[in-house]
Amino acid sequence: MNCPDFPLLLAVVSLTVFGWVMVYSSSAMAAETRYGDQYFFLKKQMLWSVIGFIVFLVSSNIPISTWQKTTRWFYFVAVFSLIMVLIFGRQIGGAHRWLNLGPMNFQPSELAKLALIFLVADYMDRRQSRMAKAEAELKRL
Repeated sequence: MNCPDFPLLLAVVSLTVFGWVMVYSSSAMAAETRYGDQYFFLKKQMLWSVIGFIVFLVSSNIPISTWQKTTRWFYFVAVFSLIMVLIFGRQIGGAHRWLNLGPMNFQPSELAKLALIFLVADYMDRRQSRMAKAEAELKRL
């Protein structure tokens, strides 16, 4: 496999499989009682893992320049969705953290975390020369 980040990929796959084992071991009895299928939560977790892997494959083939062009819009969408949760948020467990999008609920804070990572990475990339100068000055001290 010609992957520059093979150790990272191996760690992610290992943790995902370990997570499947933990989900099954902690939920098999409850799933059997509630849904008549001891694998209910495991199947659900595996489905989301496969969807996540597909998103990973698609997003890893998008050029960095495209990500850089869309970073600010992505950030504004995240902030807008956080504002929308204040207005239209669904209350679950006493807190308004979810937006109801028809067949599924969406938690905008998860989108905001990803948007913040993109924004900081873009900021650091644009200021790379300044950061190199500051690092050189620190080394001189």
